[in-house]
Amino acid sequence: MRLEEQIELIISKLQGRSLSRESKEFETSVKWIRALPPSITPPLRGRLLDSICRAFSISVPDLYLVVDGVSLATPEKPAKPPPLKVGEAQLLSILPKGGWFDWYYEYTRQTESPLSYHVFSSLSVIGAALGRRVWLQWGFFKHWPNFCVVMAGPTGIVKKTSAFNIAEELITSCAVCPILPEQFNAQVLIHELAKLGGHQFVPAPEFSNLFDRQRFNEGLVTKFIRLLDCPAIYEGETFTRGREVVTDVALTVLGATTAEQLIEAVPRQVISSGFLNRFIWIWEEDTERCFSKPAIGNFGGNIRATIKRLKKWEGQVNLSPEAEALYDTWYRERKVKMRKLDPMVSKAVQRGDVHALKAALLVNSVQEDNIRVITPASIVVGIALIEYAEARMPLLVHELMQTSNTSDSEFVLKALRRMGGAATHSTLLRACSKRLNKNAFILQIRTLEEAGLLVMGGSGLGSVYRLKGEQEL
Repeated sequence: MRLEEQIELIISKLQGRSLSRESKEFETSVKWIRALPPSITPPLRGRLLDSICRAFSISVPDLYLVVDGVSLATPEKPAKPPPLKVGEAQLLSILPKGGWFDWYYEYTRQTESPLSYHVFSSLSVIGAALGRRVWLQWGFFKHWPNFCVVMAGPTGIVKKTSAFNIAEELITSCAVCPILPEQFNAQVLIHELAKLGGHQFVPAPEFSNLFDRQRFNEGLVTKFIRLLDCPAIYEGETFTRGREVVTDVALTVLGATTAEQLIEAVPRQVISSGFLNRFIWIWEEDTERCFSKPAIGNFGGNIRATIKRLKKWEGQVNLSPEAEALYDTWYRERKVKMRKLDPMVSKAVQRGDVHALKAALLVNSVQEDNIRVITPASIVVGIALIEYAEARMPLLVHELMQTSNTSDSEFVLKALRRMGGAATHSTLLRACSKRLNKNAFILQIRTLEEAGLLVMGGSGLGSVYRLKGEQEL
């Protein structure tokens, strides 16, 4: 009798039985496992191990410990930060009463997007309206009011796109500035900015599409990050037009994404670098709002009139002495707290001090009569808004880490499941191309086939991959 046939016989004899680890059968089974040659296929070996584990009520790690003396430690999953309370009360207590924020609240109140998405996207609108005409002189440096926000959360639950669309419509209807196309490469970016001016709005309702792996390889990300610093002059090379010059750069980005989309599409080099802290990330997991039919609220005219007023404003702003003293105290306390943060979270919020100054400038511009002097009230609101966003950052980082830890094999299986369990070679390769190149893809296919999780077949029409059903495993 062939060895494979003997193994099949053992599997059939163990099926449905409940045996003691002290029995002779367990000792015999352990000897069988130790004697298995490497030529035994992984699926057959796996079925034998599974049968033994079921019959003798032993876990796979414990069985490995008995057979080979190898301890298989279960990897610890990072603890998820405690959930933050869903609700608008905290944010409403931060916002100043009367004016812009009351208007925007009423205007968007009958939509299902969380209030935080509306508040921070409205700050992006204010920043886009101010452009590069206004700045805060801060020692050797100037801080410009461009406020780049990414709304993050699970698909379908928190209605990120709804908040995005409302803000983008205000940019369009008030002719705030040109709007870049939603997808572009490094060449198109430089040309569009050179042609229409450096003051532009960057829509990213699918944020991961803006910085996918292909565009990263083209150098888009490094150029884009430099442009977010609002240089007075930026020179870039294009293939067809040679060197082009962009002046008075002021880019405002408003985006939306999920943790899964971010990890799957954006290169890991970008996620692990200082990329995250260039944006204010607003992570929400749920919303208490529920409206079957979203409705346009009041004060749309007030909001548009304010945007038009901001388009005419220019010049330098400064913090009042009292506001600067408040900021200095907060900054020093923040430095101490930053050293105690998880390294990934710390890296993601490193620019929070600058974001707080920008937020204070934006709040001051729509709430105060003397918009050239940032008041203590405005700096308090600016700091509180950034602390609200940063308090949610550990949850986003946890989601990113959990998603990033998904193996490449699991990624391929997930893509195949989304296609109903079967796909042609070219279709599945395209679905996985944002994460895996061709060689890496083929390696994962072979791994899954050897593991008995996937079957490869086909004819003259080409290869077809099929997910094995549970009854076949």
